[in-house]
Amino acid sequence: MVHKRELYVQLIHNKYKEILMALKLSAEQKSVLQIFATEIRYLIPNYQRPYSWDITNCRHLWEDLFTFFESGKYTDGYFLGNIVLAKSQNTNYYEVIDGQQRLITLTLLIKALSLFDTENKALQEIMLIPNRRSDEREQRLKSTVFEDRDNDYLMDCIKLFNINNINKKDSKFHANLDFFIEKIDTNIKDKIVQFSDFILDNVFILPIESNDIEQDNARENALIIFETINNRGLELSDADIFKAQLYTSSANISKQNEFIKKWNNLVERVEGIFYKVDDVFRIYMHILRGKNQDIDSEIGLRHFFTVGNKYNKPLKKLNYDNVFKDLEKIVFCLEYYYQVLKLKCKKEETELIKWFQIINEYSNSYPKFALFIYLFKNGNINGNYEFELPTNKITLFNSHLKNIIKYVYAMGATAYVKFKIYDIIKNTFLDILFEFNIDNTKKINFEYYGRIKKGFMLIYIYSDVAQIPLNEYKFDTIQKNPLNEPNINLDSPGNYILVDKESYNARNKDVAIRQNKFRESPILELNKLANELPNWNISNHNQREERIENVLIYFFSN
Repeated sequence: MVHKRELYVQLIHNKYKEILMALKLSAEQKSVLQIFATEIRYLIPNYQRPYSWDITNCRHLWEDLFTFFESGKYTDGYFLGNIVLAKSQNTNYYEVIDGQQRLITLTLLIKALSLFDTENKALQEIMLIPNRRSDEREQRLKSTVFEDRDNDYLMDCIKLFNINNINKKDSKFHANLDFFIEKIDTNIKDKIVQFSDFILDNVFILPIESNDIEQDNARENALIIFETINNRGLELSDADIFKAQLYTSSANISKQNEFIKKWNNLVERVEGIFYKVDDVFRIYMHILRGKNQDIDSEIGLRHFFTVGNKYNKPLKKLNYDNVFKDLEKIVFCLEYYYQVLKLKCKKEETELIKWFQIINEYSNSYPKFALFIYLFKNGNINGNYEFELPTNKITLFNSHLKNIIKYVYAMGATAYVKFKIYDIIKNTFLDILFEFNIDNTKKINFEYYGRIKKGFMLIYIYSDVAQIPLNEYKFDTIQKNPLNEPNINLDSPGNYILVDKESYNARNKDVAIRQNKFRESPILELNKLANELPNWNISNHNQREERIENVLIYFFSN
């Protein structure tokens, strides 16, 4: 009989044989007891994300294990999945590249078992390695994750000797340990010896080990195989991979502690403006492409930074300090963009608000990349640690953005605009601003705006030079019920409006209430439409549609 774990190992060897050999990797299934053998130590490195498995994850694991044990066929072995490890010849521990969620959770389960199966010395030795010459014991699985107190929580659980003293509110560690204790006490207490032996001897894991003279090389090879194999558990994000590479670079120049502080600060700032760290690296990718005059089709983000393409793994190749300085400046650009959208800017930057809002409403992020990279190229970080755009660049920036908007909105909602954006980014680093003139604008079909109709409406209302920048707005329609005016096409520009919050909240109320909100609105067009609203008809609709079209034709032609 061929067990499931044996089939999996065979699959690993057959499918990835060449990779395993080239990268000095080994893969041999081991029982839990073998995984936690006497001299083996595991380190969850700084760059990893904090422990994140919750009771739901633990419940799934418990139900799988318990059901398998109760079936009476557990001697066949239960396969828990693979983990990816890295080890150099100069270290006495395995660095956990993938698998920390399972290793920590297994440790918590084993701790729970040890509280009931008190005579099983193997359970204790899994958690704490005996010292040959003293009574002191060394922690086998350590976490150095810098975003949270993971190791403190883990050790607090390991040192627990009184079931009644656990505080499951302290952390996920405590909650998960309490869950396992409850399950053992309820379901398996009378079979604790057999169940403990089952966990130790008949639950299997496949460790894929990368070994090299240097830890950096071992880690890099392990990351490659991690990306190649489809893993169980929570996969690392692109940002996690890049963090590992930067951490390695910082370690090479003894700046690990500085990196930890800088990385945490970067993550906090990015998430504070509702972006992701991956967004920062995507912008960085376009910066590197632009500096190299690269207008070819882009490759995947992870592939760009981790594979030996023409950029040759830039996070490792480029100077660490310069890379992090660039990443921090990108964050400043994102914060500046966010603040301008929120109307928090200098008087001379007021016009930028409307261009930022219109770009923000486009159907993809490519125009934003061009915007961010202009800021990156031309902006500065002043002595107060604030981003600023030189005054002489603001007028040029306004013109640059207006032309980008004219191009992408004339093209419609399409990813095809990216090829022009590549060229715009390239020219930005050559100090060449984008200019766009369109011929025969009247041939542009404005009837169906699709996913960018909010942007078109912003262009229209901001054509009134008296219109102040809007702090917030929502999309709405004038005519709600086709029965009132059956000839009106509800899905056409003449019926589209942008409204303030108060006007939007009155959208389904009596027309007189809605009319009053229009009169009080900071949107000037609503002030003008207020008088027409009670008697809105097809004539009003057609006149407004013609007016919108003429305004847009003028905008795109000038």
